[in-house]
Formats: sequence, structure tokens, C-alpha cells
Amino acid sequence: MSRRRLFGPNEPAMPQIQIMIVDDSVVVRKVLTNVLSSDPDLTIAGWASNGRLALAKLQSLRPDIILLDVEMPEMNGLETIPGIRKILPRTPIIMFSTLTERGAEAALDVVEDDGGAIGRDEAGDRRHGDDG
Repeated sequence: MSRRRLFGPNEPAMPQIQIMIVDDSVVVRKVLTNVLSSDPDLTIAGWASNGRLALAKLQSLRPDIILLDVEMPEMNGLETIPGIRKILPRTPIIMFSTLTERGAEAALDVVEDDGGAIGRDEAGDRRHGDDG
């Protein structure tokens, strides 16, 4: 159910969630834009093709969520996170990669270092949140 439908006709609608897409692939940016734009609660605040451009746009865009590719030229997603945290320390970052396993491992390592909800159990296996 849409967040907008939870409010009555005389109540103001909730503002749309502003999303920034950071990926070097035009095709990926287009697909993500099309999918996310189909939800009336979401809007695309802007795009960047690498981390350096993303950091330059963050102050003016001020997105609610950042979708961040792991592998990009100039400044990849992993290198971009510290810069994002300096500008928007509490903004959620969703990392993704078409390089699946290698990119996923690297992204999880950064999340752990950033104080995210993913940790390791005593055996060294990843655990999420309150899994133990």
C-alpha cells in the first residue's frame, strides 16, 4: 500500500522519497530510474556516473537514499562512502554490483567498517542485525 493512501483527502501527502543513483552504466541508471519512478512515493533526485561526480552533487541534491554501484571509474563506490558520510552522515546507502560475489564481499566489508548492521559470528561467518 502506498504511503499516500494512508492519509485522508484533507491531510497533506507525505513527501516523495528522493533517490540518487550512482552508476557508470547508462543502461543500469535507466533501468533503475524506470523501475523506481513507477512508485508514486519515490522520485529520482539525480544521477552520477562515478563517485567524484556524486560527491559534487550531494550538497545540492540532498537525497534521502543513495543507490551506489561498487565498481566505477575515477572513484568507485567503496572510495565514495567516506565522502558521503562527511556530507550526509545519516543518509542510507544501498550498494549494488553486477560483479556479484566480489563486489558483494567488498561492499559488506565497508558496511562493517562503517558501523552497519552486518557483523561476523565467532566462526567468522557474516551475520545480520540481531541474528546472533
